[in-house]
Amino acid sequence: MIKIDVPKEDIAVRVNNIELIPRKSGIYLLYEEDKNLLYIGKAENLRDRVKVHVSGQDFSSRKFSRLIQSISCIFVSCPMERDIYETYMINVLKPSFNTKKVYLYESEIMKNRRLKRRKKIEEENSLRSEKNVIDINIPDDFSL
Repeated sequence: MIKIDVPKEDIAVRVNNIELIPRKSGIYLLYEEDKNLLYIGKAENLRDRVKVHVSGQDFSSRKFSRLIQSISCIFVSCPMERDIYETYMINVLKPSFNTKKVYLYESEIMKNRRLKRRKKIEEENSLRSEKNVIDINIPDDFSL
């Protein structure tokens, strides 16, 4: 596995102190109360991007916006470096809600999605079958 030295965090704040995050570019890490890592992302403007996640305005963050309790940021001005760090950190730290740029455990995520989809289809088919079944009692002595 490739080893990349990720820079140390430059700022860490509680969710109610987002205004302390500067409008710099970099990487952000979103955490739950118990420091469980929810999501890693990159942004040109860290403060504005984190606000979007916390408010749940972004489709991807609606699932976890209420869980966010703290944010860590690493300032990175170079777009290519941001992309490399973000991808590397997602694959090493395995945050709960990142589904893109996942290489090390993508097959497990895809397997789980496929199993959930299959189960849902089977349940729907079962419900359809139950609705279409007509229960007819035919006497034993019936003949045509």
